[in-house]
Amino acid sequence: MCQRLRTNYAYFAFFFHNYAVMTSIFALVIAGVNPFIYAVSIAGILIPPYSAFQEQKITDCRAMKETNLAMDREMENLKFNNERLQEENASIEGSVGR
Repeated sequence: MCQRLRTNYAYFAFFFHNYAVMTSIFALVIAGVNPFIYAVSIAGILIPPYSAFQEQKITDCRAMKETNLAMDREMENLKFNNERLQEENASIEGSVGR
């Protein structure tokens, strides 16, 4: 489920960030001599890829957190089963020894 959501979000982010970069490049082309438009356009070119990178890292961290929680649950389950089997093994050894 998480992988599918991450993939869908990645498509949206890719389109949005590319659109922002293309708009900034277009603004640079038609800007003329206005330094404010140059500054904003350059920021518009640099910020979206960095934002996409940060979003990917956040998504990866969430996925790792979900994996960690699943591993913790499995570890608790295995510990419980290990203790149960040790008790059962001790009772079987007691009955065999008689």
